[in-house]
Amino acid sequence: MYFLFLDESGTPPKPDKANGKYLVIAGVIIPEGAWHGIAKEYKKASRNVRGELKWKHFGTGNAATSISHMNQQEKRTLRNDVFQILTSRKAVKLICCVTCIQAAYARPSVVTQDDVYHLTYKGVTERFQYFLQDATRVTGQTQYGIVVSDHRAVPDDEKLRARHHELLEGGEPFTSNYANVIETIFFSPSEASVGLQLADMVAGAVHRSFHNGEHRFANLIKPVFRCSPRGEILGYGLVKMPKGDFIEPNPRGFL
Repeated sequence: MYFLFLDESGTPPKPDKANGKYLVIAGVIIPEGAWHGIAKEYKKASRNVRGELKWKHFGTGNAATSISHMNQQEKRTLRNDVFQILTSRKAVKLICCVTCIQAAYARPSVVTQDDVYHLTYKGVTERFQYFLQDATRVTGQTQYGIVVSDHRAVPDDEKLRARHHELLEGGEPFTSNYANVIETIFFSPSEASVGLQLADMVAGAVHRSFHNGEHRFANLIKPVFRCSPRGEILGYGLVKMPKGDFIEPNPRGFL
């Protein structure tokens, strides 16, 4: 059994404010057998964090956060230690979908902010299904997965759950068969989930690459992204949406 922990970075604005904006939904794939070891290492790395660890806490703002008592060197060490938890395990894989919000709104099917989010969700969960198919071929046994997402507002969660079941039930053109994803989507408060806090860190690093043009953090976790047998990440571990119309930022994202 594999768990896909999801979190996002960037909030879809309305169409008139979409220029230059990107939404990232990042997924951390953790097999059930690896979870306890990862959780133990994460708690050790974050032992001096006073509450939930979030990517935005590493900013330079003056607001009190769970790591505002740390100096810059301590923050850098913490971030590197957290990323090391991911990069030190072959069993862990990352998948992300980056949506160019301006290009998404140019499509007739994308009208609302929820549509942007759901388009991005489709991109990342499809790659989870492909990952499970690959794992099935390698092991010779059918491998299944469950999706766990950060809890947002209740109406947002309800709409995303409905979208999740639309994808699982099929019937849409150009939609993958989600035969290896089981059950509904599970929502959890991120402060109670190691997997979701890791996903938040990944989403923040990738969003910073595309939105701010700073690639050093995304490059740290680049080796963990799902890739093709030839080592290609684009289209396998990182998807750009909408396909064919994605507008690259300047400077270009890390992939």
